[in-house]
Amino acid sequence: MGLEEIKERFALVLERIHMIQEEETVAEPYRSYFKRTGAFIEKMAELYILCANKTYQNLSLEELKKWNYICYEELLEERYKTSYANPAYAVKMLGEEFGALFTFLTAELRGLIVYAVEQNLQAFVIYMELYMELYNMFEEDVVSYKKVKEAFYWFNSDYCDVLIPDRVREIYVPKQNFVRSILIERDLSDPSYLYLLGTFISDKEIALARSLQKYEEIEIDEMADQYVKELITAFQKEGCCLEGQVLIGVYYPVGWERMLRHIMLKCEQQGIQLLPYQRAVSSVNTCCEQEAKYVSNSLNPQYEKEHRFDYGIYLDKAFLDRKLAVTRLAYEEEKEWLKKWAGTVKFCFKTEQPKKFQEKKVEERNVLDEKQIAWKEELNAGLASLKEQYISMEKEVNLLI
Repeated sequence: MGLEEIKERFALVLERIHMIQEEETVAEPYRSYFKRTGAFIEKMAELYILCANKTYQNLSLEELKKWNYICYEELLEERYKTSYANPAYAVKMLGEEFGALFTFLTAELRGLIVYAVEQNLQAFVIYMELYMELYNMFEEDVVSYKKVKEAFYWFNSDYCDVLIPDRVREIYVPKQNFVRSILIERDLSDPSYLYLLGTFISDKEIALARSLQKYEEIEIDEMADQYVKELITAFQKEGCCLEGQVLIGVYYPVGWERMLRHIMLKCEQQGIQLLPYQRAVSSVNTCCEQEAKYVSNSLNPQYEKEHRFDYGIYLDKAFLDRKLAVTRLAYEEEKEWLKKWAGTVKFCFKTEQPKKFQEKKVEERNVLDEKQIAWKEELNAGLASLKEQYISMEKEVNLLI
């Protein structure tokens, strides 16, 4: 699909979504859902356009903070109580069946934040079109739960071959790693760059970025030398040979980018490319995937827990086979990069202690039934087997900051 065609689809569906705010063709309570959700999509489309025009990247720190709040305000504790991203609220307002489906859609559409800053227009557009497909269904006098659920199923099945290859490339292909491009290309002396990552930024991340500014370049350089030595030694102790061109995934605390850039550049001198992990945002990719992301504060752990089994809406044996087949093709396409993969390194603070989070049990959340639990285990095993076929050695090491 060409870029011009995608741009045309973007313009057409955005115009149609804008019209929804003035329409009353969908009955309540669904009309309120579509209007509020449509307003969010329009705002994210505005963000996409600002990023495309390079306007967003040059906003002031205060303006970027405002945008970050707009993107994530729905997950703030007080706002979450009346958010459709909250399964309990969605079910209360939309009923047990449709509430479960639309809280899932709300969570999926939050991926538009990342697609906007990363300029992934194709992913952005297909989710806009999914929203419009569902809106059109609810314009009918009678809409069945089965029909809506099938729309989710076929969307995720059909677009596996878009979303999964995107994910494989952003993990294993250096030029496709969005965070890496920011670390290499942006001015890291001003914490404004943090807002280009597409994640929630708190005062903690800004404070960490600013704390590194007290060091001179030569001091950062010396510390980076030590980290590189520790990294190489750690992998060698694990029996991993780092000769030739090697790729290593990186978990790191957001705000630590200045130090990480120095480490990355020094590693490259020895043939090692570090690829910062990015958070997967579509359920197609979070389904059975270990959490792979740069390390940042979780804005709302309850939200993340409540949506971890959303893929149960469409997981069946056919989808399992579909995901494995598409993943195999994606690995085959990028097999030269996967051959270079050595594993992952996590940089963590010496004083860092896992935060204890007491999840509130919410009956309305999506869960897996017994068959789906078995399919999940089968999918996990299949993905692990595929990985072993393309990656000869994968190690994990932790380094203290």
